[in-house]
Amino acid sequence: MSNNHLFRGSLCAAVAALAALSCAGNSNQADPYNGVIFTTDYVNNTAFDSKFLAGDTATTCPKDPTTSKNDALFPTYPCYEAQEGYANGSPVWFYNFGALKYCSPGATCAAGSLPNPLPVSVADPQTLGGGGAHVDVFPHSCTPGPAYNPETDTYPRDSQFPIFNALPLATTTYGAIVYPIVATYGVSTTSNETCNDLKDSRSIADASNPGGGSYGATRTAQPTSYQMWAAIDMTANVGGPFPGQLNPNWGPAFAWYKGLMLRYLDGGPIPTQPVNNPDGSTSLAFVAMDGVILDSATAYANTTDQKVILLPAAPGDDAYSPIVNLHDYKMAAGQTPGSFVGICTASMTNCPSNYVNFAKASATPYSTIFIASTPQQGQ
Repeated sequence: MSNNHLFRGSLCAAVAALAALSCAGNSNQADPYNGVIFTTDYVNNTAFDSKFLAGDTATTCPKDPTTSKNDALFPTYPCYEAQEGYANGSPVWFYNFGALKYCSPGATCAAGSLPNPLPVSVADPQTLGGGGAHVDVFPHSCTPGPAYNPETDTYPRDSQFPIFNALPLATTTYGAIVYPIVATYGVSTTSNETCNDLKDSRSIADASNPGGGSYGATRTAQPTSYQMWAAIDMTANVGGPFPGQLNPNWGPAFAWYKGLMLRYLDGGPIPTQPVNNPDGSTSLAFVAMDGVILDSATAYANTTDQKVILLPAAPGDDAYSPIVNLHDYKMAAGQTPGSFVGICTASMTNCPSNYVNFAKASATPYSTIFIASTPQQGQ
């Protein structure tokens, strides 16, 4: 891993992540552009949480996608690696944003463990850099600005980027577990702003103050959805969307945070379900999938290893979730990652030899991972 920090392009931006300064206003003036966020400077070390950092690799994220070779002067460089797993007999590629130890429902969870069920409240930015984030999205039509010229313009104006109100900072002060989970809030305006005039969540009023934001911007009272959106380094390469077959129409999406431009990988919506609480009330919690991680005959696999993760559903399937509880399955001697490409459940009458019988995996998951899938082959 590289030593990482956040770069900000102005004095206001330099302190934006640490204090809620009034750099944005409630007039119909565009929010200032404060630069970009990146995490690969080698001098400072105010960084994203480690789950959101690019790794240094020379083999899986080549600098030149046409030759698949690395630059001779820089054999390693920060890169988000696409990880290959399997679902229903076919390869699936995704980005893995870290594993947290599974904690059984009703148990007292140790620090660093993931509570189950996982309440939707984890999408709240509970402390600086903690929990998840609220993100303002814009279903209305903004007024497009001039056509984007990469030589003269710092960002395009054809559509409005979402706006985050928190970042996944590595903050030992608060000891927060950081999740790549966001709650989205729809925004309406009373006058059409030019796309990307709004860059700061503080320029948008809560539903209790309708029309009180810049351009009359007001967010919905309740979240419109929950998404797996992982903020990433602006400068690091992103491998994929799957090895050897780059999709020129795909790439990380752009967003804003207090006038700073960032990128994020979109893992899609997270399903939810009501759960009963001990006090008799009900609340909403996220739904996870139960997957399998393949261990060798002599050692446990790492959750980031290639071809060791089997998913019960593929991206786009009704049963798919970007939150995956991993059950351990120990392979026999001579079997290797790639020997198995699917999971057999109790409802399947015939289990192929290259599928894992889920009944033979560990009854309790060991860890939970958060994944952002890439466009799959053929998409």
